[in-house]
This record gives sequence, C-alpha cells and structure tokens, in this order.
Amino acid sequence: MAKIYLFGQKIEADKNLSLYYELNYRLKELGHEVYDEETDYGKEQEYSFKKAIAGADVIIPIITKYSLESNSFLNELIQLRNYSLHRNDKILIPIITSETKYEYLPDILRNINFIRLENKLDIIQINQVVKKINESINSFLGRKIAADEEALEFKEKIEKTAPAYIVE
Repeated sequence: MAKIYLFGQKIEADKNLSLYYELNYRLKELGHEVYDEETDYGKEQEYSFKKAIAGADVIIPIITKYSLESNSFLNELIQLRNYSLHRNDKILIPIITSETKYEYLPDILRNINFIRLENKLDIIQINQVVKKINESINSFLGRKIAADEEALEFKEKIEKTAPAYIVE
C-alpha cells in the first residue's frame, strides 16, 4: 500500500481524543505504512521533516484550530502544499476539523481541496474520513502505476530505436 506521512498535533490543547492517533491506527489497519518525522527520523526537525516528505507517497496534514496557532505548523503546511504541487509522485490530502475557520488559513491554502471532519469525536465520521482518504490514495496509486508504465514504455521505445539512429 502507500507510505503516508501523517502531520499534525498528537496531543491537542482541548485534551480530547487525538485525531492523529485515530487516523494513524485506522490507516495502518488498512495496510498503509504511516510515519512522522519524530518517530522515524530523529531529533533534527528540519532535516527529519524533509526526509519524511521525501519518503512519503501521501502527505496528510491534520489541520485543527490549535495547530493553526503554531507558526512552525503553518510554515510546514505551506511547504507541504508547494512541495506536493510540484511533484507528480506525491499527493496531499489535508484533513480540516470543523472548529477550524477558513479565514484563519493562509491565502495560499484556501484554494486546495480538504476533507472536512465535522466532529472529531464521532467514530462514524472518523471512519468516513478514513474511507475518503483510502479512496483518494487508491485513485492516486492507480494514476501513479499508469504513469510509471508509460515512462517504462517510452524508455523501452527509445532503447529499441536508439541503435538505428546511432548507426546512421
């Protein structure tokens, strides 16, 4: 399945059930490999952030009212958006919770598609979000397989016809 970089607060300021852990558990249940920069890549935050996004197929930021209060979260969120925009082999699937107001988002983030979660404590809604994430991942992986096949066919065509051009 997919390598997923799950990006968000693990412990929320309101002491509610952490959406991060709920999504992490459910995505792993579906067979995806889920990681973040802290658990797999050590303590140097900038280096581990870059390594985490480079190793992921799928990047899922969890955007809450509390996470938007962090300047480092906002900076990294903008970097994630721009990084995924310029890479065809990555997909960004942001999750935004209902208490998060769109006007608090930086302008550069307001025009991207989000999966909205109305109640982060409702198991049925969390399951629906995980289903949408999984559908997006599978759609992306299908496109990625097709693109890889096209690139291989193109390479084989060049390799097959190149000797004829070299001889001439």
